[in-house]
Amino acid sequence: MLGAPTTDIRFNDGKKLLEYGFDNYVMTDLRDTINWYIDIPVYKGDISSYVKKFVIDKKIPLKEDEKEKIYITQNLIFKLDAPVKVGRYLGNIELKIEEEVIYSKNIYLDREIKKNNVLDYMIKGLKGLFKYNE
Repeated sequence: MLGAPTTDIRFNDGKKLLEYGFDNYVMTDLRDTINWYIDIPVYKGDISSYVKKFVIDKKIPLKEDEKEKIYITQNLIFKLDAPVKVGRYLGNIELKIEEEVIYSKNIYLDREIKKNNVLDYMIKGLKGLFKYNE
């Protein structure tokens, strides 16, 4: 299109491309389609696992049959060893249709995870000892 010899040819080619896009693609809100969560075990921490739910707030153009073909791959670390600071890189997720990546997001820790000390373990043990079981 850019190398076309006349303005009329460039205009008509541009018009055809736009019409093709509007006829074959629809803006799809991924927030309505893709929700997932991560659950990473934490060793020696003030929490036993880091759990976080994600919603993808993005719109992308898709063909009608592509929405059902979307799948998520997660490339995340397998565990966290406390203490862990805010901002630690946890990995990334990718949304794909077949092998084409249509969206990618890096995931970072959004809270500090403190390391348990001896007193924390004693308190947990005492709570477990006096826990009422039905």
